[in-house]
Amino acid sequence: MNATPRWLIQAYNGSLRLFPVRFQEEYGDEMKIVFAEAYREAADISPRSGWMLALRELRDLPGNLIREHLANLKKGMLLAPPGPTQ
Repeated sequence: MNATPRWLIQAYNGSLRLFPVRFQEEYGDEMKIVFAEAYREAADISPRSGWMLALRELRDLPGNLIREHLANLKKGMLLAPPGPTQ
């Protein structure tokens, strides 16, 4: 069984911070677990399969970010986390 490279997990987790805050709160933990498990399963087949999975995630990232931020805006929510009230 192949372990997921630590730097790859850190990069994936960092990419999740680009999503709207409410999306991160609702789906972030699950997405981290699913990615690590999917990578390990793919890498068990072959190292190339693991890297192909990681590259697909990277390829899909811009579209997913745009989709979630637009959905967030349609719900009337801000892109950034709420700041201090004045």
